[in-house]
Amino acid sequence: MNKKKKIVLAISIIYLVSVLIINNVWGYIITILFVLFLLINLLAYRKFSFIATHLFTTIGRNYERLIIADNCDLSSLTKDFYYLSFISYESRSIQAVNLLVKRLYSLLDEKKGELIIVMRKPKKTKGIAVADIPYFHENTLADLDKQYMKYFCRLPLLFNPLATIKLFINVSKRKPVESILCDNELKHFLA
Repeated sequence: MNKKKKIVLAISIIYLVSVLIINNVWGYIITILFVLFLLINLLAYRKFSFIATHLFTTIGRNYERLIIADNCDLSSLTKDFYYLSFISYESRSIQAVNLLVKRLYSLLDEKKGELIIVMRKPKKTKGIAVADIPYFHENTLADLDKQYMKYFCRLPLLFNPLATIKLFINVSKRKPVESILCDNELKHFLA
């Protein structure tokens, strides 16, 4: 057990002993709510980062389609194809899509690979959502000066409550809408 885990364990034990000694109803209620908050965050973090943590270890290569999408019905896009999809429970910014494409483009088949980006309403602002952080390498985050955000994805209910709630209730399975790619940087990269 490393030093950080020992400190957290010691603080937890001291807190629980003090709650038991004080023997106050509010202490028990606050403790139960705090534990529930941590468990929900742990489940959300695991759901957000499952594919990302296994990205280059268990996921193959030479996919016919790479789909970077908002949460929508992808059955028409995935039918009869060897595909890999990265679905977000909230709209991504154009910057996040650019970075994901640059990181994941090598997974496509060189001859017949297709990149499909499905965005209902892309955010015009620059930025990366908490749910996208596990997909980016630490060097990418360092280049963007966003290293601190890797700690935010550990508590998604606190830093991104709307996406976390959507994740658990599985909101919005709309049909994808076809549109034209209008981002010049991404067009240049794909050319």
